[in-house]
Amino acid sequence: MKNTLGLTLILTLIASSAMAESSPAKTAPEKTAASSTQESYDSKIPHAAEVKNMRKNRMAEYMERTWKEIDTNNDGVITREESTAFSNKKFDDKDLNKDGKITKEEWDAYREEKMKEAREKFGIKNSNPNSTDRKLPADKKPVGSDSKK
Repeated sequence: MKNTLGLTLILTLIASSAMAESSPAKTAPEKTAASSTQESYDSKIPHAAEVKNMRKNRMAEYMERTWKEIDTNNDGVITREESTAFSNKKFDDKDLNKDGKITKEEWDAYREEKMKEAREKFGIKNSNPNSTDRKLPADKKPVGSDSKK
């Protein structure tokens, strides 16, 4: 049962997304101060809608890849066995010394390795935004730098 917690969350997200798409249109919710603030913020950023769409598309792609990874026989359904195998694989990926337990150190090492892979994939040299070894476009200067010397 513990092994299927992550899968349950994934499937719940998929189901709620499908239900939202198939449900009839509802009246717009009453605006709150928070939603008005977000709309105001979004209106000041010319590409906010594109960023939201990009995030939505990435999530949809992630969900599709995850489904395909779990549904190993490609029959369009996920069995308990497939779910358990997927959860066990994810656990085993994190259990670095293969003792059947994941320590905080193993968890942190796994996370750091995944972050390193992501930085390499997207060409990020250093995840620290204040680092001086990041490459800036030729026409940009680091924040706080003095152009008169």
